[in-house]
Amino acid sequence: MELLNEKDLPYDFRYPESFKKAVVLGLTNLCPWNIMDANRVKIRLEGLKMRYPKRKLIPFAERQDNDDIACFEADKGEEVQSVHDFASSGWEQNGTFMNFIEWFKTAFDEMNLWGELIDCIESLELCKKQD
Repeated sequence: MELLNEKDLPYDFRYPESFKKAVVLGLTNLCPWNIMDANRVKIRLEGLKMRYPKRKLIPFAERQDNDDIACFEADKGEEVQSVHDFASSGWEQNGTFMNFIEWFKTAFDEMNLWGELIDCIESLELCKKQD
């Protein structure tokens, strides 16, 4: 998986080491969450700039079953913002995590719960098709 090149990241943002390590290790499909590749990040980034111009969001993961995305936010360190994309400005925020590791733990728990709710093999196949 190819991440957005750090020289192309907006706002002088740099990915946290914990995030880069997860990607290098291939920990990118946590159905229903998927870490986005560079092309997907570019698309979502442009949309976020238009929908939420007062924020400096850098998306990195999206849920396949709704419009939630996980983002870093420039000027907020390693904090992760959970955003319900396409919500009206001011109503988009639906959670905050101290850092990528905390977000990842929650995404991992959601993956396990999601597997209990629907056929896990089927959900993994859906995730693979999105790559």
